[in-house]
Amino acid sequence: MPFYLYRAKTSSGEIVEGRREGENEKFVYYRLREEGLFPLYIKEEKKLFSRDAGERGIILRRVSIRDLAILSRQLATMLKAGMTIITALDVLSQQTPNRRLRMSLRFIKRDVEEGVSLAEAMSKHRALFSDLYVSLVRAGEAGGVLDDVLERLAFHLERENALVQRVKSAMRYPLFVLSLAIVVISLLVGFIVPRFITILEGIGVPLPTPTRLLVSFTYWLEANYFKLLLIPIIFLVLIRFLKNHDKASYFLDKVKLKLPVIGRLTFKVTMVRFSRTLATLNAAAVPILDSLDMVSKAVGNRVIGKAIYLAKEAVQEGQSLADAISISNVFPPMVTHMIAVGEETGNLDEMLHKVADFYDEEVDNDIRSLSSLIEPILVVSLGAIVGFIAISVFMPLFQLIGGLSK
Repeated sequence: MPFYLYRAKTSSGEIVEGRREGENEKFVYYRLREEGLFPLYIKEEKKLFSRDAGERGIILRRVSIRDLAILSRQLATMLKAGMTIITALDVLSQQTPNRRLRMSLRFIKRDVEEGVSLAEAMSKHRALFSDLYVSLVRAGEAGGVLDDVLERLAFHLERENALVQRVKSAMRYPLFVLSLAIVVISLLVGFIVPRFITILEGIGVPLPTPTRLLVSFTYWLEANYFKLLLIPIIFLVLIRFLKNHDKASYFLDKVKLKLPVIGRLTFKVTMVRFSRTLATLNAAAVPILDSLDMVSKAVGNRVIGKAIYLAKEAVQEGQSLADAISISNVFPPMVTHMIAVGEETGNLDEMLHKVADFYDEEVDNDIRSLSSLIEPILVVSLGAIVGFIAISVFMPLFQLIGGLSK
């Protein structure tokens, strides 16, 4: 059933907000009335834009990795300071900037007040808290070390966020330059060049070969610009469609790993996620089979995820983790050797963190190499295109000036 976000007034006049599961808006409305609340608005959660009773726009932005990292860090700090979990949740539900997260925290606090464990309360909000997050919280509650587990979670999420941001920042500049170049070239070819060529043809200047090529390209662009606009849209829709099908998504992830440069970077990012996630789960004393099951879903690549799942089955049959992951030939020898050492010495989480740190540094090196490779290619390519347009435009002018001087 879908979830609905609501704002309601209590009998004392207090405004409350929350999230409720229901068949439809009417169902949620009557449930709230049964609880003595007077609903002001109810909207399905997937509708990210709505308007409340006061006609004030509300944008329910998604909860980012950074939001969860901050939440985990703050909750751990409050628990270490001696606050009860209910008091900590109450404070966070009032001061958390993300509105969607704030609403969920109010529901979680209410469930905890009614005697539900924190992990169980969070598990009702799967859109925000993953199986990994819930399992770690459950392990922390069971072992009486919830504050320590939340600190590990915060560290894990902070490093994951840093990894994502590094990859995004590396692509931001090339994408900006490419987008700007497309806009400028489109303006030149679509508006300025055709008018300039019309003037030259009106004067009767014979057009040289580069100019005729540019004119032909301009006419072709005018005739096909709508089709060209459809290509990226169709591509994005197709990719999204394929990602929803297991076999197609597996094939796409396999292709992604084999791409030059990008494939190597993708693999190393996946190794960071595998190592750090498994280390965090192992440090929290989550059973290895459960850990491998969750890690296989969290790495972000179905090919490596399948290899991890097969390793889980091998471990279930009695093999060591190092032997199990070596079967697929997906993991580098360095990873399997480090895991083997960790199993022998009883420091598996420490070895996995070292693997994660190693690949983290490798990702940084690859990002720097990729940036240094892309930037000159972009500059040379754009220079060649703009230079060709300039030559095509000015050659007839030079011919005209030469003819006049004679």
